[in-house]
Amino acid sequence: MGYRYDWSLVTANLDRLFVGLGVLLLVSILGYALAMTVGLVLALLRMSPFVPVRYPATLVVEVFRGIPLFLLLFLVYYGLPTVGSLVLPPITAAVISLAITGAAYAAEIYRGALLSVENGQREAADALGLSGLQSLRDVVLPQAFRIAVPPGLSLFIALLKGATFVSVIGVADMFYVSRDISLQFFAPFELYTFSGVVIISITLALAGGVTLLERRLARSVAR
Repeated sequence: MGYRYDWSLVTANLDRLFVGLGVLLLVSILGYALAMTVGLVLALLRMSPFVPVRYPATLVVEVFRGIPLFLLLFLVYYGLPTVGSLVLPPITAAVISLAITGAAYAAEIYRGALLSVENGQREAADALGLSGLQSLRDVVLPQAFRIAVPPGLSLFIALLKGATFVSVIGVADMFYVSRDISLQFFAPFELYTFSGVVIISITLALAGGVTLLERRLARSVAR
């Protein structure tokens, strides 16, 4: 007897699935916001002239870039309670895991953007009598942020795709809901296919937006 498709399960549970999608997007956005904030700090530390600061920051970036997100989720959610009394809710653990992974990559995005700012800009700031902090804040960072926008948005897409793993630690996202419903009705194909199509559609739309933004920024620079 062959498998009988029952797509009515999807339509009957759209409300639960979209609530799960909202959870997935929330976790992704919060993790991304933390990642971009911490990543900027790490990038500045990596570019510091002080070796005791630069080397540890470099080590942190390289280590966390090498840890798979799937493993990091388990380390944060299950590992922290075993080495201390810190027990995190699943959503908090997911946000922290995404932030750690994203911060390591965001640091490299920011560092590349900062290095892309022409030295002439810094020299002009010096000629105007700006301090090093003022030059960084008023001249270098605004230009670096503009350069970092397209790769930064690409990082969000990567974190969104990575966030589809958070259900393994009990976060009730769209894929957690899909698994729950499929176990009740023994219909995994329909639920997982729908969830996959939704996520793919979102990431493709975001990727298209990033491409358009890159072209617009390239035209503005050319002018």
